[in-house]
Amino acid sequence: MLNRQELINYRLLRGVSQNEVAKYSDISQTLVVLLEQGEKSVTEYNHREYCKGVNAAYQAKKEKLKNAPEKVEKVEKKPPLKKMVRKKSTPKNSEAEE
Repeated sequence: MLNRQELINYRLLRGVSQNEVAKYSDISQTLVVLLEQGEKSVTEYNHREYCKGVNAAYQAKKEKLKNAPEKVEKVEKKPPLKKMVRKKSTPKNSEAEE
């Protein structure tokens, strides 16, 4: 059975958040935090559920990446925009007549 620090390392190694562990297991996010902080002892049940959550979340991420579109569209390189130059304003008709 893994201790609390090993549980944290196990989760981080797989790039899974505490919330994802809870989502894919039968333990709450609060319990995940308490286990990692050492405020709750790691029981056999908690350990099994924690590992189940990490593995399931990791697998879900892996599947999501696997099903992502393979072909990434290339962004067309556009020529740089020309700098806009303000033309001097011409007097309006009413001002020109005066």
